[in-house]
Amino acid sequence: MADEVVVLGMIDFELPFDIPRYSGDMRRDQLAELSKPAAGELYVAIMQIETLLEHRYGQTFRIADGVVSAGSIKFRDGQLIVTAPALAYILVGYSFVVGYPDLRSGVLAMLGDVNLAIETVAPMFTSVLFAPQSPEKVADEVILFLPPDVQRRLGREGDPPQLLTNQ
Repeated sequence: MADEVVVLGMIDFELPFDIPRYSGDMRRDQLAELSKPAAGELYVAIMQIETLLEHRYGQTFRIADGVVSAGSIKFRDGQLIVTAPALAYILVGYSFVVGYPDLRSGVLAMLGDVNLAIETVAPMFTSVLFAPQSPEKVADEVILFLPPDVQRRLGREGDPPQLLTNQ
């Protein structure tokens, strides 16, 4: 259960670096076989995002999967992931410090901060896009990893937790 990961969203970016002698799409590991310099550029870009988020939140974030397209390095469909227990820790901190009334508000704030953090490394990219997962889906995946008192605060005992505020 501790190894469960939560997809926070999808990340696409482009680096101004040509991949020689190739057209089409490839997995990240295939890029290393084709061009070590291009693979190195991609590795550095991914590590910068992961390291920035790790420093910001004190938890490990990873960019998983993804496809590389030819031309400049076009990376797309990468999943920004974090373990469910690490995300619960972050969200408890958000809830405690800011006092959000519900889990959805905390998830929205955290996803907004992740997007801003990713934008700070944007100058190295030709383009970058973070498409966050819906706050409801993130909340559903992390709720069981929250401490029992936080779960109770979000809903009455025996009832499902209140993930959304009344709108």
